[in-house]
Amino acid sequence: MEARITFEVEQSRKKNRGDEDLFVELKSELPDADRKTARRIAALCNAARGDEVVWIIGIDGKDGTVQGLESTDLQAWWPKIEGFFDEVTPEMRDIIVYVADGQAVIGLFFTTDRAPYVIKQAGGDPTDFEVPWRAATRTRSAKRRELLQILIPAVSLPEIEVLNYEIRATRKPTIPSNTLQRPPSPPKVSVELSVETYFNVHGPVNFPEHRRSGTIKLGELEFDCGVTFDHRRSSTAIIHNPGVAIVTQATRVSINGWLTLSNDLDEDLKATVGQLRDSKTAEFTIKLGVDQVTQPVVIHGELRQTPKAASSEPPPTADVYFEVNHWVPQHHVSLNEAETP
Repeated sequence: MEARITFEVEQSRKKNRGDEDLFVELKSELPDADRKTARRIAALCNAARGDEVVWIIGIDGKDGTVQGLESTDLQAWWPKIEGFFDEVTPEMRDIIVYVADGQAVIGLFFTTDRAPYVIKQAGGDPTDFEVPWRAATRTRSAKRRELLQILIPAVSLPEIEVLNYEIRATRKPTIPSNTLQRPPSPPKVSVELSVETYFNVHGPVNFPEHRRSGTIKLGELEFDCGVTFDHRRSSTAIIHNPGVAIVTQATRVSINGWLTLSNDLDEDLKATVGQLRDSKTAEFTIKLGVDQVTQPVVIHGELRQTPKAASSEPPPTADVYFEVNHWVPQHHVSLNEAETP
């Protein structure tokens, strides 16, 4: 729990904005213990379909500024919230975490495995109940298909252990046109991310291609990247079909991120190459969407530049790929963020 809160706060501070997603909310202060707050909690927990909902109190949801805690009497607040629920209430756990300059935030974790959660409406009419639902940033009443969705057993997110990862940037200069009169190939910088993981799944889990995304940050340069599962390891444990990878049992999985930077003029690419050479640190975030699950699996890692031998880099005129930079894990291993989507 503490690692989850620390990660979310650090991400928000780095980006200078509230780093919220569908089931993580940042709040500068504890909301009032009223029906509106209870309805919002019920809506999140109904839409989460078994995933945990997290509120972080004491951080600005707009700019990610840690504001610290004022008086928060959860022992008085939570029973009032429970009073607006009909019969079943999400279980709440709380933890205080010191994150910056001695300032503290409080994390509220809501379990969602007993949905649907029903809110009693004002007026006391015994038939006046609502099943709230979270749609993007709106809270509204659940529709029929969403009520059915709550009752269908949810697919569990896989448990993922990150074993190792690295990023390499390589450059190839202009390739002259050939005898078939094809135009010359422009110079390119190829950035490749390799992440070795161990997936522990409880039944087949589908990872659609269109729901995979990634970002790679090299020093001050940040890029979106494509994300693929390594097809060379296809087996009965990993089935590769067009547009989807299906992990059927516990297995090692290689995940690759990639991007290519190119320019028609070799000189114009030199500035980028220079920035990549000077980038002492790097980091990446990979998001893997899971079929029938709203929340993606998130894997994050931080890296540092490796020392280069003086003779390891061929001259820029060589018509071969040569390494611009190589980054390895900042720590021996990185904790997987699969449980903190």
